[in-house]
Amino acid sequence: MRMQLVINTPGTFITQKDGCFRLKQKENQFDISPLKVESIIISNQAMISSQAVVLALALH
Repeated sequence: MRMQLVINTPGTFITQKDGCFRLKQKENQFDISPLKVESIIISNQAMISSQAVVLALALH
């Protein structure tokens, strides 16, 4: 089952690392396989890198 990735924490940064989405927020970070993500919703002051956008578009 694929999930909807909702980013609503200010200051969160989404980038791409080794073919996965990497979410960073202050000292915390974790990776999510793009195969598990159906959509990404950014609802508060967050940033997404162009590499993460390319990864998202390549899979859909």
